[in-house]
Formats: sequence, structure tokens, C-alpha cells
Amino acid sequence: MINVSFAYKHWVPGHLFRAHREVASPQHLPDVSSKGAGSALVGSVMALIATFEGANVLPPDGTSQANQLIHGLIQLQSALVKSQSSDLSEYFTAAVGQRFEKEGAGLLHSIYQKGLTSKMLEALVSYDHKMPMWERPALTELFQRYNVSRQDWELIEKIFDEADGVYRMKGSSIHDAYELWRSQMPGGRS
Repeated sequence: MINVSFAYKHWVPGHLFRAHREVASPQHLPDVSSKGAGSALVGSVMALIATFEGANVLPPDGTSQANQLIHGLIQLQSALVKSQSSDLSEYFTAAVGQRFEKEGAGLLHSIYQKGLTSKMLEALVSYDHKMPMWERPALTELFQRYNVSRQDWELIEKIFDEADGVYRMKGSSIHDAYELWRSQMPGGRS
């Protein structure tokens, strides 16, 4: 069992989501500096990890794969929330729109308040199967700036697919499990 709170703090010493910022004017960045937004971002990754743990698909605590998964999720979320890249925005919009047509616009806007959710992650995983993000040089470069490697993404994708399969076999939904965990994590009752 991974101690999510400890593991999360291990990867984010002293500050939430440090990343190499792209050159962008600050007025165009969404306000994610508030305490509520910060705790929501922490809570979303914690809920994803707990959801994966509930499916019994997490790598063993303390292993390099467990650390890689946590790091990858944190940095992926950071890229999605902070990046001003039109390439990433277009890719993410297409991914969410393809997977969740009716609720896509709401999901896209909510990342700044709720962080990376299971639905957003599902949209990225599903779209990546059709339109691999690592075959796009602009996205590869952007993720490298946010310290997300292709191996990080492949592990996230593998763990998500495994967890989704486990929940489906149980007659449940990964999203229901995520929402249950999300309500118990920091920023989950907003």
C-alpha cells in the first residue's frame, strides 16, 4: 500500500507542481495558486493513486515504478494545468471531445479547479491509442519540459488500462471508484 500523502510530498518538496514554465504572459494563466485549487490538484492525483490501489494494480510501495507513476501523474497534471501550448490544448481538447462529447467542454474547463480526473485520463489514454502523443514532436518537447518521459506516460497508460479492466470485471466503473476516493481527498468537497 502506497502512502499517498507521503509519496506525493516526496515528489513535490515545498511547493505544488514545480515545473519549467513556458514563456507565456501571466495574465493568460488560470489562477491555480489559491489554496482551494492547490488542494484540489493534490487530491486529484491522490484519488487516482487510491483508485489504482483499489484495483490492486499499483507497483509495490517504494519501488522505482511506484515513484515513476506518482511523478508521472503529478507532472502530467502540471503540464495540462499550466501549459500555454496550443499543441497540447488542441490534443487535449480533441481527446476529451472524442471520448466525452456531451460533457467535454465542462471537463476541459474543470481541470483548473479539479485537476486531472479519471475521465480526463481515460480520454488521453483512449486518444493516445489512436493518435499517439509521442509521435508529435511539439508534444514530446513540451512533456520533456515538464519532466514527463515517454516511459512515465506508458506506465500511466498501462496502470490505467489494468485498473479499468479490473473495475469492469467487477461490474463497476473506474470513474465511480475515482469519485468515491476523490470525495475523501484534499479539495474533494468543493
